Amino acid sequence: MMQWYQFLMLSTASCKVKQYSIILLLVCSMSGLSQAVHATSIGLSQTQYGLYPVLSQLDMPWAVKSDQQSRLWVTLMSGQVVVTTPLNLYQKPQPLNFQTLDLALPELYVAGQGGLMDLLILSESTATQKHLLVTYAKGNDSHNALAIQRITLGWVHSEDRWQLISSESIFTVSPAKSTPVHYGARLVQLADDSILVTVGDGFDWREQAQNKASGLGKILRMSLTGDPLVDNPFYQSALIGSDPNIMKQWVYSLGHRNPQGLLVDKHGAIWAHEHGPAGGDEINLIRPGLNYGWPVITKGIDYSGAQITPFSQYPGMTAPVVNWTPSIAPSGFIRYEEALFPELYNSFIVTSLKLKGIIAVNVKDGVYESQVKLDAVRVTETKTQIVTSSLPRLRDITTLPSGEIIVLSDGVDGELLHLKSRQ
Repeated sequence: MMQWYQFLMLSTASCKVKQYSIILLLVCSMSGLSQAVHATSIGLSQTQYGLYPVLSQLDMPWAVKSDQQSRLWVTLMSGQVVVTTPLNLYQKPQPLNFQTLDLALPELYVAGQGGLMDLLILSESTATQKHLLVTYAKGNDSHNALAIQRITLGWVHSEDRWQLISSESIFTVSPAKSTPVHYGARLVQLADDSILVTVGDGFDWREQAQNKASGLGKILRMSLTGDPLVDNPFYQSALIGSDPNIMKQWVYSLGHRNPQGLLVDKHGAIWAHEHGPAGGDEINLIRPGLNYGWPVITKGIDYSGAQITPFSQYPGMTAPVVNWTPSIAPSGFIRYEEALFPELYNSFIVTSLKLKGIIAVNVKDGVYESQVKLDAVRVTETKTQIVTSSLPRLRDITTLPSGEIIVLSDGVDGELLHLKSRQ
């Protein structure tokens, strides 16, 4: 049987940017392959929710995380982190104090989808010292890549603020690219203290998602210092007759387009969601060494309308657990495992940029069951009235130790929003 790399690559002449279609030269039997789920039917939740502003005027925020003290940590694409004082959402609402800290990231590249992106609070952090990993775009227009910086912050009691103690570059994806898009950039820490980071395909380099020697279109696994781990699925083969610095040593899974959601659930299972092209957004159950197919298999089509591939299945490639066609543009991603919202318990909660809403997806034993869009509005309360409005683009989501859900909206006037039931 001919391999996937024997596809004929044809440029799409009608596009203003470099885009491709894939045509298979050999028609093969597709019997016995796993089926992706069409998750196009999205109902409306029975419970009504409100999203109440907690903090506003955030300029191009990208990620929000909560620490064990119920502080919120928000990244701004311009290179700053906004840190709030601990939230007590059960007290009478009052102005939330916060600090904006410039991380002074080396060669920070802010353009398109690039800038400071995700933030991970490492498990070794304490109440007064935070050990962080952040992802950001590093470089310039012609030569940029996703990079990871390790940062230590200390609390200065006498000045009531955080200060930067140390900052160290631990990893940069190779190869560099000349597009300011499709970085991936999500981080998660596993139980063994290893780190996973998602990396997008760079848009113009989508075939690199199938090249194990490239870091593009992958989920990579590394130590806290950025080194590859010997039990990574392709580590040993990477050392045989090849450059020891190639990305193959770090590859945990491959065949990804632009994975912007990543989590580990209470059972230790790793889940990711990613943006498809026009259609073909996915949720995948991530296992080491598996190939998730991009760009060989997808339910989506090119933005130009051209067919990317005739296949949604292919031997040796793993179909998604959930497929969204049309696209929803998934962004934030949690699995809600708290008791505060029993109707959401064990659901995947996904914020959507395109639908401007929150999707709750039910998956049982790795099989898609159902999903609903939360019936939610933005709520502003004053002394004299309650004003509701439609939701903006929603970028990220996190939970407090209490089980409360905090949502981050997108744009030049982003907000932290507290999700509450209105019933």
